[in-house]
Amino acid sequence: MCYIGTHDNEPLAAWAQEADEDDLALATRYLGLNEEEGLAWGFVRAGMGSVADLFVAQMQDYLELGPEARTNTPGTLGGNWRWRMTGDQASPELADRIATMTHMYGRSAGHTWQK
Repeated sequence: MCYIGTHDNEPLAAWAQEADEDDLALATRYLGLNEEEGLAWGFVRAGMGSVADLFVAQMQDYLELGPEARTNTPGTLGGNWRWRMTGDQASPELADRIATMTHMYGRSAGHTWQK
């Protein structure tokens, strides 16, 4: 299983703002991140391209959102589980981008993964 975040993690954009400079530099080199693709989509590409049977990403990362879109902060009371995706965020362009990448890496419905 490969996941780039869950409901208990900050979205990648928020992580990048607070990450240690060396950690961010290593991730950039290792995953081949670039400005044109964007940080979150580079992580998505790397995860979808991995050999893991299952890949999970938060919608907040597909939308390239920051700390305002965090779902849950473990160990805290109140203020959690309030983020909601809005209708205007669910664009045909986003759906096409996700579908294209999902198909490219053999993760679309009906695709048989070749090991």
